[in-house]
Amino acid sequence: MTRPIQASLDLQALKQNLSIVRQAAPHAGGKSERLRAWY
Repeated sequence: MTRPIQASLDLQALKQNLSIVRQAAPHAGGKSERLRAWY
């Protein structure tokens, strides 16, 4: 069973990765826009 603290840390890391990807690839064009629509 996953510990809630570990799960929240994983979620935090995932959100951080998403924001990094958004900042790092604004020039990706349509692909980037689709990602923004998903999240």
